[in-house]
Amino acid sequence: MVFSSPEQEEIFKRLDISLNDLHRRLATINFFLVVGEEVKKFIAEKGGSNLNIEVSRYFLNRAFKRYLEDPLVEFILNDYPQEGTLLEAVLTDEKDNLRIVLAKEVNTDVKE
Repeated sequence: MVFSSPEQEEIFKRLDISLNDLHRRLATINFFLVVGEEVKKFIAEKGGSNLNIEVSRYFLNRAFKRYLEDPLVEFILNDYPQEGTLLEAVLTDEKDNLRIVLAKEVNTDVKE
C-alpha cells in the first residue's frame, strides 16, 4: 500500500503514540521493547487505509494489537523472560508477520 505524505505522517504519528503507551506499560513490569522502522512500516501497511481518518485509526489500532501486542504478550507468558529484559519486534523470514525475540545487545566497545 502506498500512502500520500500527509496520510503517512498521520499514520506514523498515531503509531508512535501507541508505541509510547506500550513502552510505558512495559516499563511498569520492567521490560523494554525495540521496534525498528521496518516493523513500523509493516504495521502501518497492515492497518493503514485510504478511508477517512476515523476508519484508518480503527484499523491501525487493530493491526497494532494483532501484530505487535498479541505476540508480545504470548512471548512474555510462554518464554518467561527475566525482568529487565530487552525484547525486539522483528519481521518473520516470510515478511508476513511479526515475532518477538530477545534483543541482541550491540557491543560498542571496540578493542584494538
